[in-house]
Amino acid sequence: MAKQGRRTLPRWLFAILTVGGLLASGIYLGIIRIDGASTGVVLRAVGYGIFGLLMLWGAMSKPE
Repeated sequence: MAKQGRRTLPRWLFAILTVGGLLASGIYLGIIRIDGASTGVVLRAVGYGIFGLLMLWGAMSKPE
């Protein structure tokens, strides 16, 4: 019999989201470097960085 497991999102989807989140964080870091730091831009950079790291964790984890 085939092993019945939970359905999980494909790893490539997490990889795409990782690249997008870290790229967005880098763009905001560039904005901070050129225009200076403001609260909103710093929060966006940190938020996208955390999002990218969480998606990286999802892409690297092994399914159970």
